[in-house]
Order: sequence, then C-alpha cells, then structure tokens
Amino acid sequence: MIDIVVGLVLDGKRVLFVKEKEFDFLVIPGGRREPGETDLQTLEREIMEELGCKVKNPKLFRSLAAPSVDGNDSVKSQVFLTGLDGTPSACSEIERLVWIDRESFREHRHTPIGKAIIAELISEGLI
Repeated sequence: MIDIVVGLVLDGKRVLFVKEKEFDFLVIPGGRREPGETDLQTLEREIMEELGCKVKNPKLFRSLAAPSVDGNDSVKSQVFLTGLDGTPSACSEIERLVWIDRESFREHRHTPIGKAIIAELISEGLI
C-alpha cells in the first residue's frame, strides 16, 4: 500500500494539479509520508516543497483508495482541502501548475487516485 497525503487547492470551481517532471500524469500536490510524520506535517512539507507556499486552514476532505498507476499496488490518500499562504509556483520536481475544472479535466491524463478525487469534487459540486 502506498500511503500519501494531498492538498486540494480550490479557486472558484477549479482545482490545482501539478505536472511532475518525470511523469505523464497530472497529480494533486502532495506525496508520501516520511517516517514519524502526521498527515498535517506531510501536507505542510509537500506543499512547501512542490508549491513554495504554506498551507492555510487545512481540513480533511476524504480518505480514498485506488489502484496504483501500474496496477501492482494500491494507493491510500488522505485528501485535505487547503488554502495557501502565498502564490504557488512550480518548485522542486514540479514542471508546471495546471488549474482543472469540471470540463477540462478530461483533456489531461490522471492517476486512478486523481480520478477518484475528481469524482468526489464533482459529486460535492466543488468543481
């Protein structure tokens, strides 16, 4: 099981995804937990590393699971809704930022967990 924590950043009816340099998929900012980290510590570290911002008022949105991209494992994700303190920019392994809405998400490749999160956002009317 791959254990990750991600941060949903909303702007109106859009959600922020990132394109990592080494992958063809768009993903939600976040990543794997370091040993001993809590969910919030992981979220804070990953958002700072990838977007160069601090999280603001994070709240747990969902705990979801889906197959990994290669289908050989499963991904468990703690999904937080969060604001940002600062303007996000592509840092570290991030190639670019992409704002996705209800219609434009179909134009991009997403991981299975990303698709599951998008489905939840649509069902809640958030995008």
